[in-house]
Amino acid sequence: TLNGWWIPAKEAKSARPLIILVHGWGSNAARMLPCIEALYDENYHFIAFDARSHGSSGKDGYSTMVKFGEDIQSAILWALSHKVEQICGIGVMGHSIGGAGTLYAASRTPLIKAVVTVGAFADPRTVMAKTYHKTLKIPSILIPLIFKQMEWRLGFRFEDIAPVNILNNIFGKMLIVHGTDDEIVPFSEAEKLAEKAMNWGNLQFLPLAGKKHSDCRSHPNFWPTVKTFLKSSLAD
Repeated sequence: TLNGWWIPAKEAKSARPLIILVHGWGSNAARMLPCIEALYDENYHFIAFDARSHGSSGKDGYSTMVKFGEDIQSAILWALSHKVEQICGIGVMGHSIGGAGTLYAASRTPLIKAVVTVGAFADPRTVMAKTYHKTLKIPSILIPLIFKQMEWRLGFRFEDIAPVNILNNIFGKMLIVHGTDDEIVPFSEAEKLAEKAMNWGNLQFLPLAGKKHSDCRSHPNFWPTVKTFLKSSLAD
């Protein structure tokens, strides 16, 4: 069971776009409240939820970007089942693994018209390998074997779900935001995403100089760019 909030638009005299907000690893929906505050005057509906095994949602083993993506799809199904007459267009904004999950969901849900990721990775193995080697001191030669075991346990190949490999399945427009000094997900991950999709015409890349993994929203260019992107992407 997912715990979440439905927050209606400020003025909902007619159908309005829905923005789904997705937190990162070890976080919860409350961390997305500043996003709702920043976007509230844009007159969107909002859903913010605790991903499985986070916050007040039910436990479901090890969290993955696939589970985050499936939870986003569940939120969309709930909205379409309960609020469909109030909604015209869906956008999703996710941070870190929530951003990667957003790309996963968008690659499987054509209804998502706008995607905003902040600090998302291009391939989960990049971040995991960094953690295993630098933090857990696991020898680099053993890490591929660990990944193979994880794939067997999780039931999917990382190659098949890596965001950089599924961008071509996304119908909506994308805004990739990343701090150049991100200490968790290297900035090069965002560059890989941008390079893969830049020629398609549906991706905008916003590098934020000097920002790290969790402070991008304080950059003066962040909210003006996000607001303009959402408005144009959800206008159709």
